[in-house]
Amino acid sequence: MAHATRSFEADQDSGGDVAVVADASTTMTRESPFTWWLLAVIVGGVLAGVVLRVVLLRGPTGVLDSDEAVVGLMARHILHQHEVATFYWGQNYGGSFTAMVMAAVFAVFGDSTGALKSVPLIMSAVSALLVWRLGRRTIGEPGAALAAVAFWVWPTNYVWLSTKERGFYWACMIFGLTFLLLVLQCIDRPRSWWRWLALGFVGGLGWWTSPQMLYFAIPGLVWLAWKLRAEVWRICVAVPAALAGSLLWFGWNVHHGWAALVPSSHVYDKGYAGNIRELATHGVPVMLGFHVIERWLVPVVFPIIYVVVVVLCTVGVVVRNNRPWLLIIMAIAFPLLWGIFPVSGAIGEGRYVMFLMPAAVLLLMFAARSPIVQVLVLLGALGVSIDGVHRISCCTSSRAPDVAMPLQTRPLVDALDAHHVTAFYGDYWIVYRVAFETHEKIVGTPRTFKRWPPYDRAVARAAAPPAVFVTKSRLRPRFRAGLVALGVPFDAYTAGDFTVYQPATHVDFEQVLAAAPRS
Repeated sequence: MAHATRSFEADQDSGGDVAVVADASTTMTRESPFTWWLLAVIVGGVLAGVVLRVVLLRGPTGVLDSDEAVVGLMARHILHQHEVATFYWGQNYGGSFTAMVMAAVFAVFGDSTGALKSVPLIMSAVSALLVWRLGRRTIGEPGAALAAVAFWVWPTNYVWLSTKERGFYWACMIFGLTFLLLVLQCIDRPRSWWRWLALGFVGGLGWWTSPQMLYFAIPGLVWLAWKLRAEVWRICVAVPAALAGSLLWFGWNVHHGWAALVPSSHVYDKGYAGNIRELATHGVPVMLGFHVIERWLVPVVFPIIYVVVVVLCTVGVVVRNNRPWLLIIMAIAFPLLWGIFPVSGAIGEGRYVMFLMPAAVLLLMFAARSPIVQVLVLLGALGVSIDGVHRISCCTSSRAPDVAMPLQTRPLVDALDAHHVTAFYGDYWIVYRVAFETHEKIVGTPRTFKRWPPYDRAVARAAAPPAVFVTKSRLRPRFRAGLVALGVPFDAYTAGDFTVYQPATHVDFEQVLAAAPRS
C-alpha cells in the first residue's frame, strides 16, 4: 500500500487502470478490475434503472401532481413573466434553482408535462454519476461504479422520486456531492485558489437550495479541517464565493426578518432523541427500500434483513483497513444533524432521508469488498426495487383530501371550460395541477397550502366561484348540505371523477362547510 497525495486530475487521467481510495490522501494501485462480466452487470444495471423509470412513468405513479405542477408554474413565470421567486412557492426554504433549470428546458422543448419530468430524471442521473466520482476517490473501483448503479436503481421510492419534481431535493443532492468532490480537490491542491472559490460558491448555492445541504457541508468541512490542519485558513477564500452563491437567500431574509431561519412547522418534530429514533426505526428502512409509507413491505422478513444489513455493513467497515473516513463521518453526522431538523419526524416516501443514501451505498460496497459480493449486493438491491414497483403504487397517490386523487383531470378541465369557469375552490392536489394543465387559464385556491396568493385573490374576485370535489370525498355531501342550510341556490354537475357545485352567488368555502349539520 503506497501512501501519497494524488490529484483529482490524476484520477481522471488514469483511464480506469488504478483505483483511487482513502479520501484523496492514499492511493491503492491495481490492475483494472473491470472484466467483461462486471461491465455487463453495470450496463445491465443502468438499463434496468431506465426500465424501472419507464414503468413508473407509464403507470399511475407517473401522473402529474400539484407539487410538480407548482415547480412547472414557477418555471413558466420565470420564462414568460421574468418573475423569479427566491423559494418554492409558499415556503421560506427550498430555493428556486430547479425552477430556473426547468425554465431553460421549457424554453427549448416547450412547457409540457414531459419536459417537466425530464428535469428530475436528468438530475437523478447526474447524482448517480457524482456518487461514482465520489466512490472512485473513497472506496475505489469496481465498488464505486457498482455503488453508483445501486444508487440509480434502488430503492423503488427513490427511483419514483426521480420521476417526480419536488422542487429542490435532487438539486441539493447534486450540490452536496459536488461540494464533497471539491473538498477532496482542495485537500489535494490547497494552493489552487479557484477550487476554494468553487467550493464556496457551490456551498452557497446548496444552502440557498435547501438547509439539508448541511448533511454534506458539515462532514466535508470537518474532513477538510482534519486533513489540512495548518492550511485550513485557506478556506477564507471560499467565504465571499459562498456569500455570492447564497445571495438570493440573504436578500430575501434581509427583507423578511430572517424568516428562513425560523421553522415554519413543528408538526412532525418528535424532539432530538425522538427524531433520531424515528430515523433508525422508519427512516433508514425506507431509504433501503424495506419500508414504505409507514409499513414494512414484507413483514417479519424485511425487518430481519434490515438488521442483518446494518450489522454486517458496520462490521465490514470496521474490520477493513484503509477506511473511507469521509463517508464514515457522513454516516455518523447524519443522525446527529437529523435530530435537529423540525421536519425530521416526517418520513413518508423518504425524501428527507435520501441525503444519507450516497454514503450508505458506498459504505455497503466498501464493506462487501469482493467484486462478486458487491455484485450480489447490487442484484439484491435491484430485486428489492423490482418487487417494490407494484407494492408502492398504492402508497404514492395524492389524497384530495380524504380519497385518492383521480388520474385524469381532462374531464374536469373540459367541464370547467364549458361553464366559463376561470377560478374555483378545490383541494390542493386539484387546483395547482389544473392551473398547470390549463396554462393558468383556470386557477383555484385550496383550503391548505395556499402557495400562490394571486390565485387566492383571483378566486376572491370571482363573482361566484364553484367548488370542486373528488366525487367520493366526504367533503362533497358536506358542502352540499352547507349550501342547503344557508339557503344558497346552486347547480351541480359531474366531470369524470369530480363533482362541481356552482352556487348562485359568491360564498365562503369554510363557512359553507361549517354550516353543514353535524351527523
